[in-house]
Amino acid sequence: MDAEEAAQDSLLKVVQKIHDYNGTSQFKTWIHTISYRTAIDYYRKKRHYESIEDRFDLEGGLRADDHVQQDELNKKIEYLLSLLDEDDERLLKLYYLEEMSIKELVGLLGLSESNIKVRLHRSRKWIASQVQQNTRIYEDFR
Repeated sequence: MDAEEAAQDSLLKVVQKIHDYNGTSQFKTWIHTISYRTAIDYYRKKRHYESIEDRFDLEGGLRADDHVQQDELNKKIEYLLSLLDEDDERLLKLYYLEEMSIKELVGLLGLSESNIKVRLHRSRKWIASQVQQNTRIYEDFR
């Protein structure tokens, strides 16, 4: 799992760079910074996600127009995600596309469990409001 690999790489970097720790910040903060930046690096490397379409079994008897509709929906979802703050976009993708648990996200991002839940809720709520209130949002997309 990527979260475990990022955690292992973080620990390895801490051990390799221990001589660079200068004491200007708390040791805990220094380790957190290394871990956070390692997690961001993993996220960026993996940014070439498989398409949302590939996350679902679409071959199960769907007609060609169903594939077209699903592709259009995927594009709209990606567009809405791109309008979010970068951190919230990353959080939604890690949670829904990478299927990471809240606990894994806590370890990876260094945020509290309640903060992650609130950010996920607010992001979902914002996306839902955009879909319900403003169908014109897709006019810019096309």
